[in-house]
Amino acid sequence: MPIYTETQFNKYRWRTIGFMVLAIVAFFIFFVDKFGMDTFLLTSVSIALSLMLAFMGLTLFHQLTIRIDDEGVHYQIPFRWAKWQHIPWQEIEQIYVRECALYGEYPQGSKCFRQGPNGFAHAPYYGLFGLQIEKKSGGKYFLGTQYPYELKQFLLSRSELKPLSPA
Repeated sequence: MPIYTETQFNKYRWRTIGFMVLAIVAFFIFFVDKFGMDTFLLTSVSIALSLMLAFMGLTLFHQLTIRIDDEGVHYQIPFRWAKWQHIPWQEIEQIYVRECALYGEYPQGSKCFRQGPNGFAHAPYYGLFGLQIEKKSGGKYFLGTQYPYELKQFLLSRSELKPLSPA
């Protein structure tokens, strides 16, 4: 049986990291020129800027991987070393591709990770569509996709075997 896989990541991450490094170097040069070469001050500023760069790097390099196969829907967020999460077909009531409306349904969280009363959402980095999964137990998951038409065609080709909403 065919398998659908998709990996999403921030395609502008290297540009952003490069800009951040240049901004930190410029700030560091300005700081040394303005306040001199006090070693304690330079060390503390270097550590603070390095921590900021590391945190921003982690947020820029997370990714979402989705795999749909005969066992169910598998997803891995936010980093490559994170454990795969699994939703078996027996637990899925409906599954379909729809447009994003995150802020009304999932009111808490940041841009990419949102939470609501019955589930969570991982918004797409680029694009306006995602895979809506509604479980029989009442939980809802929304996983962003950058290829909504391919995903919808894949789900329609499996509709005779698995639950699919007509949406």
